[in-house]
Amino acid sequence: MGKLVFFCAGARRGNLPAGGAKNILVNVPANGRNGNAVIKTREMMTHFKSRISMLDSGGFTILKGEEKGKQVSFDPARPLTVSSTNVNLAPRHVIDAAVALQPGIMVALDYPIKKIKDPKDQEGEFRKKLPYNISWAIETARLKKKYCPDVELFIPIQCYTVKNFSEFIKGIKGISFDGFSMPVRNLRLQDIAQFLFEFYNTGVKKVHLLGTSSFMVAALAAYFSNHHFQWASLDSVSWRIAGEHGIYLTPQNLGYISLKGTNLGDKEGIKEKCRCRACRKASFADLMAYPYKDRCLNLWAHNLHAIETACHDLHEHSTDLVSLERFLKARTVKEKKIDELIRCLEPNGPDSRRKGLRR
Repeated sequence: MGKLVFFCAGARRGNLPAGGAKNILVNVPANGRNGNAVIKTREMMTHFKSRISMLDSGGFTILKGEEKGKQVSFDPARPLTVSSTNVNLAPRHVIDAAVALQPGIMVALDYPIKKIKDPKDQEGEFRKKLPYNISWAIETARLKKKYCPDVELFIPIQCYTVKNFSEFIKGIKGISFDGFSMPVRNLRLQDIAQFLFEFYNTGVKKVHLLGTSSFMVAALAAYFSNHHFQWASLDSVSWRIAGEHGIYLTPQNLGYISLKGTNLGDKEGIKEKCRCRACRKASFADLMAYPYKDRCLNLWAHNLHAIETACHDLHEHSTDLVSLERFLKARTVKEKKIDELIRCLEPNGPDSRRKGLRR
């Protein structure tokens, strides 16, 4: 049985949830861009008393720069730059940040692919960025071995299909790394499952799913952590964004409750949903009546607790498919979603690796 870990992403000194976070994810452009950012990040990590930290390369910044028409460059001889007009980020900058911050895990630099539906356009986008993603993975691994050998390295996967993945893996053959990291914004549940089965078949033991706290994706990761990997993890900023919009995440299934509604219930109602510090002392109506900053602080603390609790519960109840299905039904997850997940995981199901992945 492996571990399922949730990383708190998007944290900063001004929004630290009361009680801290078990694990924290930071990124190079925001947290390692200069000495002052490094100092503030170290202070934040000390305050959190985090067990594990992960340093994301910030490759998403390159994609956003590209989409906004910024001048994008990858020059290691120039300073790391993220401005209104320019982005400059290279593997060397990622290594410099890792040396300064000493995370437990770091992610190699990648050039993210765009969210595209047309298969022909997907192929063009993959071909455009494949050379960068191969060379940056190789370069990051080489520099990591030299300058921060004790930090674990995860290789990001920027692929639309399993066939893309096979080509990428051939391109980085021979490098040393500890796991894969994959964004899931472009993928359906069954697609994620297909990739995870393929990762398992390569012999990798650790996987991180970037930018998600979806209850069903967490359920998928929980099952794989119990049956295929030593480690599966996720990260998300949803705890913070939801709180800023007056949204309460339920530990039951990470459903949304808007505190802007008129029927908010009483103090006992909130206690039935959660026993965290914020919920023990206030009702839904109380939370909505707080000044904005106080409401955010309480919702941030609760929402983070809700996600961590949901991940823990999913891991505990995913030792087999029968237990997982029964647990999800008890958590009032839609039957259609449950059926989709189970089909992805059944040994003889239509989406099973044993039946052959779509290529």
